[in-house]
Amino acid sequence: MKPGEIVRVTIDYDLFGLNIKSVDGIFIKILKNNKCLIYYEQNGEWAEICQEDIEKNKRSYVSKKNKEFVSRVKTLEYSY
Repeated sequence: MKPGEIVRVTIDYDLFGLNIKSVDGIFIKILKNNKCLIYYEQNGEWAEICQEDIEKNKRSYVSKKNKEFVSRVKTLEYSY
């Protein structure tokens, strides 16, 4: 999967009142825990979903808008 690509979750998953099964989300990256970080514009929330529960877009296309969005995303880093 490419950052910015549209993906869909294949299982029922309640994300703060929105069932994201079959809802388009923006793939950001694979995290250290081997889950995928996905952003949902529909409710402005983020989800960590197992890779086997994700269906990627057949065309593997990343729009200019999504490419720009992903370039501005930075995951939280802890400093001790």
